[in-house]
Parts: sequence; C-alpha cells; structure tokens
Amino acid sequence: MINHPSPSSATPRRVLALVLFCVAFAGAAWMGVWLSREDEPVRPMMNIAPGFDDSRLLQKGQLPPVTQAYFPMAAQQQQPFTPAATGNPPALPPAVTAIIDNVPAPQPAAPVTMTAFVTPAPAGTSAVTAAPAALPAGAAPPRAGFPLPLPSNADLAQLTTGQILQSNSKVNMTDPAVRAELVRQLKAVEDARLNAAHEKARKLGLPITGTKPGGGTFILRDFDGERPVYDCDENVNAAISTATDLVRGITPYGVDGTGVAMGLWEAGGIPRTTHQEFYSARIVIGDGGTTTTSHATHVACTLIGAGYNAAIRGMAPGGSLVAYTSTNDYSEMTAAGAAYAGEPGKINLSNHSYGNLTGWDQDGLGRWIWLGTFTDNGNAADDVDEDFGRYGPETGLVDGVAAVLPYYLPFISAGNHRNDGPTSGQSWYEGSATGTRRTYNTSQHPGGDGTYKAGYDNIEGDKLGKNVLAVGATLDAVTAGARNTALATLITFSSTGPADDGRIKPDIVANGNTLTSASNTSDTATTSSSGTSMSSPNASGSALLLQQYFSNRFPGKAIRADTMKGLIIHTADDIGRPGPDYQYGWGLMNTKAAADVIKDHANNAG
Repeated sequence: MINHPSPSSATPRRVLALVLFCVAFAGAAWMGVWLSREDEPVRPMMNIAPGFDDSRLLQKGQLPPVTQAYFPMAAQQQQPFTPAATGNPPALPPAVTAIIDNVPAPQPAAPVTMTAFVTPAPAGTSAVTAAPAALPAGAAPPRAGFPLPLPSNADLAQLTTGQILQSNSKVNMTDPAVRAELVRQLKAVEDARLNAAHEKARKLGLPITGTKPGGGTFILRDFDGERPVYDCDENVNAAISTATDLVRGITPYGVDGTGVAMGLWEAGGIPRTTHQEFYSARIVIGDGGTTTTSHATHVACTLIGAGYNAAIRGMAPGGSLVAYTSTNDYSEMTAAGAAYAGEPGKINLSNHSYGNLTGWDQDGLGRWIWLGTFTDNGNAADDVDEDFGRYGPETGLVDGVAAVLPYYLPFISAGNHRNDGPTSGQSWYEGSATGTRRTYNTSQHPGGDGTYKAGYDNIEGDKLGKNVLAVGATLDAVTAGARNTALATLITFSSTGPADDGRIKPDIVANGNTLTSASNTSDTATTSSSGTSMSSPNASGSALLLQQYFSNRFPGKAIRADTMKGLIIHTADDIGRPGPDYQYGWGLMNTKAAADVIKDHANNAG
C-alpha cells in the first residue's frame, strides 16, 4: 500500500523521493543486474517505501573508479571480457528493480505494488535474451492457452528444452493442466537428449559419471555440439558471517523456517534423509533418487540442520526440503516453482551447488584436461574458454524457467575455477583424457582459469542468469563469536565475473570456508568442506528465513523473486572495492539488515 504524504509535507518528500530515485537509477545502471522478468509489466515510479534504508541506497549508488571493462548488452552477440584501464564503466540502460506484490493466497490476481524507484526496462533486455525459437514442422495447432504440441514426427533429441520454454513463454502457469503439459514436454526432451548424450559418450570413450580428486561427483547431462557438458559438485560459523544468527529464532523476528519448504538440486545424488539433523522426515525426495552423497548431505544440513549437534545447525533449522538430482533439473524446477503468491505445494527458493566443467579441470584420475579452445600456435593468449562469461544455452534456460515463475528464485554457487590449471611440467590433455597429451608450458599453453584474464571472467552456465542469485565464497567473517566483515576476504578459488555483457557476477558472497556439516557415512557423521557449494546454501537457507518473516509480517502475501533478489543485494555489506564489483558482487549477505527492511516497512505500512 502506498503512503500518501500530507499537503504540508508533499513537496519535500517528493524532492527526496526524486533524489533517491536518481541515485538508485545510477546504482542499478552500474551493477547491470536485470531484475525484470520477461513478462514483467513496466510500472510507474512510486514513493520511497517507509523504512527503506536511504543511506544504504546512497552508498550503493556511488560510481567509484574501478579496474574492469564494460561491454554493452547485445542479444545476439557478446564480446569476451578483458581487463581494461582504470576508469568508470559507462552506465547501463535503466532496469526494473524491486517490486513487492500484494496478492492474496492462493488465487492468482493482478499485483498491487508498493515500493520505490521503478524505471522502464529497455527494449531487447528480457529474461530470455534470444528470440523465441520455432519448433520443427509437424506440430498440430495447440489448444488455446496450452503449450505448443511437440511435433509427432520429430526426433526429440534434436530439440532443446530452451526451445520449448521460449516457444511457450506466455502460457498461463497458474493453470495446473498447462503447467503439467509443459513439464511433460520438457521432461521428454531432457530424457531424449540425455539418452543420446550417453550413447555418444560411450562411442567416444568418455565417462558418464565419476568422482573427482578430493571428492565431488561429476555426471554427464548433455552435449553442446561436440563438447560434453558435465554437472559437477563445487566443493573446495556460517550463520554469524551472514548475520543469520541475529535473526534465526531471535526476537523480534522469531523465524527458523518451520512450515516452509525449499528445493535442493544436487549433481549425482541426494542427502542421507535418515541423518539425525533431518528429524521428522523433513526431506522429501522429489525424483525417486536413491544414491546418497556426502556433498548433498552436507549442503542439506547447511540449509536445514536441526542442531542436535550444535556445531552443524543449519540456517533454517525448522525448514524442510524437496530434494532432486540434477539430471532433469529444468523440467523439475518448472514443475516445482511458484507461479503466483501462496501457490500451494510449490517452492519459492532452491539451492544448486553445482556447475559445468569449464576451462581447466581434473578427471577422476587427477589428469588435467583443457576444455576450451586450443590453437597450438605457441601463443597462450589465443587459448581461452569462451563459455566463461557467455550467455549460453543453460543461461537462457534457467532464465526462461524463472521468467514464467515470478515467485521462484534459484540460488546457484558461483564456481571454484580460479585455482584450476596445471603447473609447469605437468601432463595435460586436450578436450578429454583421450585427447592429445602434452607437457604444460606456461608461455605456450592455456593459462590457469584464475590467471589468464587477470583473475576475472571465470563464471559459467546458469550462474550467469539474470533471474538467479549467484553466490561467491569468502573466508569466515567471525572474531570471538561476533561478526567481523573485515575478515570476509574472497577465497582464492571463488570464481569471479563479469558476464560477457557487463553484468555484475557473482551477485553476493557468503562464508564458504571449511564449513562443518553432516555427512552421508552415518546418521551422526560430520565432515568439513570448502567451496561455493557451501556459501550458496549459507545464503539460500538464510533467504528462507526472510521468506518466512515476510509472510509472518504480511499474512496472505508473498515476496516476489525479483524483490527477494533486490532486497538481498541492496542490504549486503559492501566489501572489497567500494560499490559492486566483479569479485564480491554487491557484498556479503546480511540477513539481519534484510529482515530489518521488512520489519520497518511492516511497522510503518499505511
């Protein structure tokens, strides 16, 4: 609900609103974070919401000099990132920012908005960048409002889930029958492509699944042309670092996740559901998976561990999970995500602590493999992996899912690529372990993922999406049991942006250093791991508390995904160089600051 100022105060308040809007516009322009959804209508500018932290907005709206380059967004063509001379990047076009909907649950209705600084979204910057792709000939005319039928004579393995989503981006996802048909089509194409990928991998002598040195699962999901696409785990005092301990079960917030569920997708396995930290069957397996992994169990406990062992209490210890393997993640996300406020049986948040093998990687035997372009011309500068920073098929796919589900926000680990690469004299292989074997020479062969572009541009895949929240990893920000943001420095492995179109990535950072959590080896076992796989559930589990708190303060209402993202990035603690940057994003997540914005708005709502 919008506050209307009295006549005596209207002029100064309008001036203040205008000033703050201009500052917010500059900050939004610089960050390049697109919070708009493909079907999001442009809304008129409104008064600054009561309780909004204006000083924080001013801080984030500054435009300090930075040592990065900016490349304008282009739907069809992007330039790879290269470090540039110091200077201010040009401003990005205006973007639609945070909108809070006032929609009674569970029936979908036209939104009633209530927050600030909304500006028109530029043409050609929708969530799904590419134009809708036509399906092959052979499809019958669709039923009105239903997804376009799959061609009866088509080889489904030649289609893509991206085509299906883009061709059906305007269907009514609030209709269960419509959603079920779209999910059926996505699953059919996913299964056909997976079977074809397995057959191709067997012919080429490539592994379908395996374990990396030091642990972590990789599993084949598809081919991008001739290049295999593998999902891989991203392993390498969390609640204190993100100030979640100041909200979790604490007055006046009083939230611990009880009664709220979120999704968990994992590469190659599911959590050990019988672990004591998941008492009372708080994890439901959504896809029938039976293989447990330590990684999935560790992540799940970081999210919702009950705290029987106080050292591994999760961010939302009363919450619950619907857990899946990553094999059919996009169709499952489409089925599970919330399309409208309060949609029963659907989730608003999910965690994805996995990514694609890109650049340098080690196989199960510890052999270094280069997955990018290799020119073999003696000039290492010509050897790059163009998938880093690229708005590719998986990026468009996850944005497509999010675009049709405006109350669903995926959290994705930013990746651990910066330490990847062989040392001089080590053996390495081109493309796969069956490729040409060479002895590594730093001047003639591809540079390490964290060195060949001055430590930047090593985030890949769906992490680069406009409608997701990518989470990097910092050291533990705790001194003597208290939060100390000065210690939250980026861990050496944590991947950095930008996206090739200039957008800020990662979006935020959270603690990902040596987190102790549950293991799958017994019902009481624990293990310690580091990685953005650990920082992502630190952030997404904290967001589950924000979701619950918002619903408690505004009964019958729900927070939109773009609002949740805007709330988290605008309340993050700015660390690293001033303002948003390509290492820390918008900063270290601050759950208490985000909850206070909700609290202040609820206390002052008119």
